[in-house]
Amino acid sequence: MAERSADISDALRIIGSLPISLPSGLVERVEAIRKLIVEKRIALQEIDPARMLSLELLPELVYFNSPSAQAEIESARVAQENALRQKALADERLAEAIRVDAAAKESDEYAAHMAAILDHGAAVGLQHSRCPLCDAVRTTAEFDMAISSNKGRLAARGKKLAAAAAALAEARSAQAVAEQTVTLARNRYAELERRQEAVKHKLATVREIYARYGFKASPDDPIKAEEQVFAEQENLVRLERALANLEASNAIDRVKVLEARVAALRERADQEAAKLAVAERVVEAARQIDVTARTVANQILTEQFDTVMPLLKELYRRLRPHADWTEIESDFGGKVRGSLNFAVGDGYNPQFLFSSGQRRTAGLAFLLAVHLSRPWCNWRSLLLDDPVQHIDDYRALNLVEVLAAIRRTGRQVIVAVEAPALADVLCRRLRSASGDIGRIFDLRTSKTGTAEVQSLYDVYPMPRLVLRPAQAS
Repeated sequence: MAERSADISDALRIIGSLPISLPSGLVERVEAIRKLIVEKRIALQEIDPARMLSLELLPELVYFNSPSAQAEIESARVAQENALRQKALADERLAEAIRVDAAAKESDEYAAHMAAILDHGAAVGLQHSRCPLCDAVRTTAEFDMAISSNKGRLAARGKKLAAAAAALAEARSAQAVAEQTVTLARNRYAELERRQEAVKHKLATVREIYARYGFKASPDDPIKAEEQVFAEQENLVRLERALANLEASNAIDRVKVLEARVAALRERADQEAAKLAVAERVVEAARQIDVTARTVANQILTEQFDTVMPLLKELYRRLRPHADWTEIESDFGGKVRGSLNFAVGDGYNPQFLFSSGQRRTAGLAFLLAVHLSRPWCNWRSLLLDDPVQHIDDYRALNLVEVLAAIRRTGRQVIVAVEAPALADVLCRRLRSASGDIGRIFDLRTSKTGTAEVQSLYDVYPMPRLVLRPAQAS
């Protein structure tokens, strides 16, 4: 524990010696130090190559800062200037030699013509003691002497021409040597200047990198720069170690906080688990209550339907939906959700055996049974809308008789049908008393789309004894 406290104290001392302002919070301070370490690493990654570059430039720096280098540069400059002056003189001499050679070549053309004339004259000789060239009278001795003297003069001119050509060749050679000397001097001086400019450019690059990261070393002193780089690396290592100590201390504190939170959360989880167990038991009890309620409701419904079943069987026998199956049974199944199924014969489902009219007749028997088995209901009226749809005439008459029996119990029966003849029959069979009249209302659709009474008329009862038996006289 004491060692840990000492490490933390050293870390705080190292961090406090930094020349920057840090946040007061521990977490914020650690984050700022981490960013500072990253920045210092990046700076060292660029400063060290710059230092190596300045170290590579050290021989050149030593050379160009030495007196010998300055003397060599001055010597190269002076040599270049002297070579340029010598080249200028060589160019002037070459121009003069070219002019002299051109003049010599012009006079040489005259000498060539004269030599040809002399050769022709010597070959032809005197013609009748006259010169073949000028037609003057000459002796043979005079003619030969003239030819010889002219040839001597032409020979002197050839020597002058050869001397001019030799002087021109010498001038050209001297000019080429001077030009080569100038080229060498220029290359030497340019190479020295190029090396010096390259050193200056690289030093400027090193200086810019040093200035960018606040590195105080001189670009032309890589030895001191190396010492400062090593010092920065050591400071960075100490700063990283201090950061590691702070993070370790912070991590231990966070672990303690997290352990306390985990313990609190575990206790809370146990409490919530206990609450969940209680809630699950309550839900299970509620589910059982719901199932029991549904089962009881289903049982009550079954018991109520048992009171309807005898009446349903009686009405089924009276309406006779099917000629072969005159009895109907019911099956009220399902514990949670009740389901009512009917069966005829050996357990056949009439829904799949009966026609639509037969199914409608069986359905009327069921609905009438439900209507008649409600003693608690004060509603004493029965309304039927076209109950004979899809039903043949035989079963329609059976329905009329059943409705007449219901009417005799004191209930009101209102029936809507389409056939007028059936309406007459219903009107006569559903009277309140044998002597009362019946009334039929014909309905139609009005212009507004609603039903209205088109006409009404009364149906009188038929006499009970239309034909009387004959009395014995």
